[in-house]
Amino acid sequence: LLVDDLKRPGRDAEAVEKIIRAASYVTSTVASGYDVSSTMIVLSEIRVSSGERQGDFVCTMGGREVDPAAEEDPIWVHSMEFRVQCARILKEVGPLWRASLVLAISEQLACVGEDAAAEERRSILERFDVFAAAMQQMGLIGIWDEKPLLDGDVVKSILPRIPRGPVFRTVMDAQEDWMISHPGAPAEHLKMHLVKTFPEFAQDAS
Repeated sequence: LLVDDLKRPGRDAEAVEKIIRAASYVTSTVASGYDVSSTMIVLSEIRVSSGERQGDFVCTMGGREVDPAAEEDPIWVHSMEFRVQCARILKEVGPLWRASLVLAISEQLACVGEDAAAEERRSILERFDVFAAAMQQMGLIGIWDEKPLLDGDVVKSILPRIPRGPVFRTVMDAQEDWMISHPGAPAEHLKMHLVKTFPEFAQDAS
């Protein structure tokens, strides 16, 4: 419709497709219990804020600073799982995330209909509102521009037995998830994580 009937550029159609797909992910994520996680994050005052230098983060929980490489508090760990899940959505849709959120909310309001009780409609708005607030507290806005700590050459140097092809992509995805769940943690910790996760590709693999 956009390209053939409305004569819009192909990139507009691609953007709309991203928005629709991401809206579906947002809805399923909120429905799977992450609305409760969002409330926990907001009430526990869990924050991931940008530091003075690019790539630096300041992590806090309940007003105290947290070491993202070592913190084991279950609430923090669960919050980082939330961060990974939401980052996957945001990396797909990028700056169009607000449009996806609005579409997800609109679809849910449309499903309950105009005759729904005001409390039911307000409940939907509150669930998505706290979800958006949690994403912002977790420093997720702009994460689609985050660069990997280790480039391909460094990964190959610590995992010299890694084969080419899909496996390499799997390792890079593991790096990405670790970075998201350990915001601001040093590269040395990431290297140890990759060696531990993929020992078969490490130098001393037998």
